[in-house]
Amino acid sequence: MNVLTKFEFYKLLRQKSFYVCAVIIAVSAVLSMVATKIILDAAILEGYDVSPATAVLSRVDDTFTMLCGIFVALLVCGDFSQQTIKNVYARGFSKTQVYFAKFIAAGVGTLVMFIINYAVSFLLGLALFGEIGVTDLMAYDMAAQLITAFSFTAFTFAVSFIFRKTGVGIALSIVGPMVVNLVLILVSQIAKVDFSLSEYWISGILTKLSGMATGETIAVADTLANGTLTVSDVTVCLVLSAVYTAAFVLLGYYVNKKKDG
Repeated sequence: MNVLTKFEFYKLLRQKSFYVCAVIIAVSAVLSMVATKIILDAAILEGYDVSPATAVLSRVDDTFTMLCGIFVALLVCGDFSQQTIKNVYARGFSKTQVYFAKFIAAGVGTLVMFIINYAVSFLLGLALFGEIGVTDLMAYDMAAQLITAFSFTAFTFAVSFIFRKTGVGIALSIVGPMVVNLVLILVSQIAKVDFSLSEYWISGILTKLSGMATGETIAVADTLANGTLTVSDVTVCLVLSAVYTAAFVLLGYYVNKKKDG
């Protein structure tokens, strides 16, 4: 297993798309922080809670999950499209070993993207604003965002292993969560419930944690006290994301075990 995991890390480090996605994420973080600086200096959005903290917290967004999905799909489907997966199995490695070795590599890749994203945002934020206004609650929110990012990675990982086609894996990583989100919104409207089921789907969870749901700083103590997003809300998001991550990984594992080759 250790040999196989090292091999997957080797392939990840040689994967050009991984570096391309990392650069795009870094550039996106730079543009976001610079835009926040321009908005605050020009008072373009007076009345809206735009701050360095909101800019940093909103960095894990649809663009981030899309870019992670692209490199994960390429990592998973590469062996299938090139027919090299049979050589791996021929060396005595089981489907279980291959599956989880790839998932570890995909998870570490996502973690690296996450660190790059926040490192660039924080460092540039400090350079532009002098301070970000970090609190323990903000750190907790970021931890929940990381688990949610893993849930998106697990989703892409599972569908890529199920369909084994790079194009399908990338397409579903982008469109899949959005389609489920729309279906849940529709079901909520038909059922006439007081809340939207989409709030408890990975897309809705990420929106909550990034603060885009309210446009307000969710990591500042007085804002949390005013009820925009409580600590218990963040805990629920974290737990749900962990459950989704496990469910997607197990689903992909089960279907992969049943498929030939």
